[in-house]
Formats: sequence, structure tokens, C-alpha cells
Amino acid sequence: MDLITYVPDFQVVLTRRCLYRCGYCNFPQTPSPPPPSRKAMTAFVRTAERLGARQITLTAGEGIDNHPEIVSACRYFGYSGWYDYLLGLCQHIASKTRRTPLYPALDVGPVPLPELQRLRGVSAVIRVLLHSADAALLGREAHSGAPHKRLERRLAALEDCGRAALPTVTGLTIGIGESPESWTAAARAVSALHSRYGHIRAFVLRPFFPERFSPMRMWAPVSDETLLDAARAVRQALHPDILLSMELQQRTRLIAEAVRAGVNDLGPFRLGDARGINFDLYHGLDTIRAELAGAGLALTERLPLVDTLPAAPRESNSPINPRRRVSPRIP
Repeated sequence: MDLITYVPDFQVVLTRRCLYRCGYCNFPQTPSPPPPSRKAMTAFVRTAERLGARQITLTAGEGIDNHPEIVSACRYFGYSGWYDYLLGLCQHIASKTRRTPLYPALDVGPVPLPELQRLRGVSAVIRVLLHSADAALLGREAHSGAPHKRLERRLAALEDCGRAALPTVTGLTIGIGESPESWTAAARAVSALHSRYGHIRAFVLRPFFPERFSPMRMWAPVSDETLLDAARAVRQALHPDILLSMELQQRTRLIAEAVRAGVNDLGPFRLGDARGINFDLYHGLDTIRAELAGAGLALTERLPLVDTLPAAPRESNSPINPRRRVSPRIP
């Protein structure tokens, strides 16, 4: 039976402030509450634990370390700035976890090398997606307002993660107008960095889905066929030690075909976020697992991608303790 893995995840959007305007993202077009305090983060940790999450992903826009609102909020909480705040939250999550470890993961874009070195050992993994290796997108809707998505700048950020020896996830958004040739180019560039530093743990393929209020909200979602073509192309060019992950939480019907195309991981399965709980997924994982078993696939959870943080066994193989199947409360 083929094995495919996933990470039970809980997401906290720290802020929707962002310096840039990617066409597929609605952060700049939607309201942003202040970054959460340590007390609020404790409540999120409790909910994530009750859901059976293994990872708590801290998400934010990019280029905001000097944003006056962000700097002011961080100083109000007792931190010197944005990156000190991120470090403090990762430490706080670890200190407030009561049961099996809940690992903090950062999805906040590139981080300067000195700050990455401080994060080493307190963040399980950092996520810095390329999104695309197609330079033509810089003149199109996807990246015309996002000069930070130039391939050389994203690769430089990934190289800094390698220098800091911080486990890293990268990858592409599929279906934003990129050329198929750019999939292979991205995989080869990332593989070269991994051969040098050994820090790339997973290469993610994110299916494009139009977000409300985003500039590309009228675009069609990427087709199943395009996703599978991307998986085959990337797997052929990708370093064999790197997991090929595809985020199929909304397309579980495609998992078996994706495995045949070379995918061996499903990345984060978001059981909930700061706004609420994904009850369909929370109560439906056993059904998904049974359906995949019928197709010869064993779906199993894995730890976040860590090198130095301690791991501990769970009480059962299910992401939710069967002796305590309760509907969690939203903090």
C-alpha cells in the first residue's frame, strides 16, 4: 500500500498588512486586525490542541517589518520589532503546549539572515514559496504589483534559509498564468540549492483558486489536468530527497491520481484557523482515510519538518483522540 502523508494544522493570520499586491491574494484588499497578543495566542494554542493539530502556522504579509502600525503593536507587546515578535510567539507556543508538541511554522515571506539564525531551534519550519519562476508574470496580473516575486530574489531568500540551516518549504502556485516550462525551471533551481545546503524539506504545488476581493477573483480555478501535469514535470526535475507536496484539501478526489504523478505528501490539512473550525474536515478525516485505503493508499499524519525540536508520540494514530471526540470551542 502506498503511503501519503499530511500535517494536521491550525493557522493564525497575524496580520493582513502587506507591502505588495499579488493578483491571487486578497490580503491588501481586506481588513486587518492588530497582531494577536500572547494571551490571544494561548487561546489559539488551546483550540489547536483540542483539534489534534501538530502544527500552528503563523501567517502574515511581506515587507511589513517597518510598517508603523506593526512596529507600534510589537512594541506595545514588549518586543523590539516584527522579527522579535515572531521569535517571541514561537517561544510562547512551545511554552503553552500542554499535551503532545505543537510546532510553530512561519509563513511570513523572506526573513533576514540574522533573524533566521535566531529562529533556528524555535520554529519547526519556514515557508517561502517561489509562487512562480516565470518572469513574464511580472508584467501580468499575478505579479505586476509584486516585484519581490522575482525569481532571483526568492532564491536568495531560500539560500539565506540554507545558510541558517533552517528547514524550509518552498513551491509554486499552479494556474496563475505561468508557462509549463517554468515548473521545471523552479524545480531545478530549488534542487540546486538543496544540493548545496540540504535544507529544502518539501516542494509544494498550490492549486490556484480565486479569492474574493483579489485582483484575480474572476479567474477560473486551475484544472485537475494542469495540476497533474505540473506534478509530473516537477517530480522529474526535483531532487529525490525533497518531498513533493500538493495541497489537495479541497480536492481529495484527486489524491490517488496525484500519487501516481509523483506526489507523496499533502502538506497542511487545515483543521481550523483564528476565525473558526473546519468541521467538515475535522469530522471527515476518517472517511477520507477509508476512501483512500480502497484505492491502495495509506493516509497518515507526520510531524512538521523539524531538525532540532523534540518530537513525542501521539496517543493514537488518528489526528483526534478517539477517546475524546468532542466539538472544540472557538476561543
